[in-house]
Amino acid sequence: IKVETPKKIDPTAPETAQVGTIEITRKPNGDAIVTPKKSDGTNYPKDTIVKIPGENGTSIVVTIGENGFGEVPNDQLPKYEVPGKGTVTEPNKKPSQPVNVTTPARKTPTVELEQNPNTGDVTVTPKKPGGETYPSGTVVEIPGKDGNPIRVEIGQNGKGTVPNSELPDGNTPGNAKITEPNKPVENVTVETPARKTPTVELEQDPDTG
Repeated sequence: IKVETPKKIDPTAPETAQVGTIEITRKPNGDAIVTPKKSDGTNYPKDTIVKIPGENGTSIVVTIGENGFGEVPNDQLPKYEVPGKGTVTEPNKKPSQPVNVTTPARKTPTVELEQNPNTGDVTVTPKKPGGETYPSGTVVEIPGKDGNPIRVEIGQNGKGTVPNSELPDGNTPGNAKITEPNKPVENVTVETPARKTPTVELEQDPDTG
């Protein structure tokens, strides 16, 4: 078992400049931009290490680049936002005093279900956190009859179709699973619409009626 030994803190090392704030902003795809600011508002140097709260008491470690910020990919963020303390450590210096920071939750994908009012067929469009569609070959499973999922394969246009005949008798809420090739399964909450019953229009003959 590999054990990571904490680096010894040199008691003679200078203190990291006191932190004013650790700013966290988001990209459309959910990636977090982490920008620590000194108490005078200036940036920290390249290779500064920032630790922010993660899931289950762990820390997310971010290395700051030349432009004063670092990035955390969306899928490395916690499922729910985590308030706590963050620290900043400049190269070859002692860690800063902790400051309050809240790590945002990861953004989740969505599954859009659009039912054709005439045929009852449902168009299934899974979208990534940034709004991009999934590649062809992605499989989406949505809640179906009697707890059995309806499996839909996504085509080149980023969409799949469920025929009206395969839909459940009533609206069925539950979890949808998105399986992109060679990626972990993602779960999304959806509601599968009910099957449409064909309507028969009876026209009355004006002469005999």
